[in-house]
Amino acid sequence: EPSTMVTVRLTAPTRDGLPVGRTVTLMMQPGQTLLYQEGSHPGVSYDLTGSIVASTKPVAFLTGHRCAQVPEDRSFCDALLEMEPPVSDWGTEFALGRFAERESYVIRVLAREDSTEVVVGGEHKATLRAGYYFEERLQTDAVLRTSHPALVAQIGPSGSADPTKVSDPFLVFVIPTNRYLREVTASSVVDGGFTHYLNVLVPTRARASV
Repeated sequence: EPSTMVTVRLTAPTRDGLPVGRTVTLMMQPGQTLLYQEGSHPGVSYDLTGSIVASTKPVAFLTGHRCAQVPEDRSFCDALLEMEPPVSDWGTEFALGRFAERESYVIRVLAREDSTEVVVGGEHKATLRAGYYFEERLQTDAVLRTSHPALVAQIGPSGSADPTKVSDPFLVFVIPTNRYLREVTASSVVDGGFTHYLNVLVPTRARASV
């Protein structure tokens, strides 16, 4: 919308020279875009996770990586890109399902508030401050719970990190269980020689309805 005020508070240096902790406020008009990339320095890995983006009117916010290796020392790399939900859509309970033909996956849990407890599969994993995250590699389905609303990303690893399937990494955001839907329309590419899968997670009591 016209005259949308956007404020960004950075948790890491940016490629164009802005320092960690800098708050940037810009007036934006319809169709305008804003891009920040993490800075680079020999031997140092920067990460903009936890940066806060706020606006006076609705905006679309995309996050990701130009060519991520998951983990960093494994090949192959690929672009990760997802539209991030607003903090009002974050949740406290998430069902994590393994991906087809993949041995493992990586989760990243980002806290919105201080003293956020993270429990995975009934085991306490971390206590997070606002803007901080917990990351772990899992090989099984699991239920993840947090004491305060959080954002949960699920990442398929690079091919050399997963002996089951040679493939590139990819990123999805996990929907909180209280925001599940009754009907979804899926779209997929039909050409290219790839096999496509859908992960459908439902409560046990609703299994017969699928």
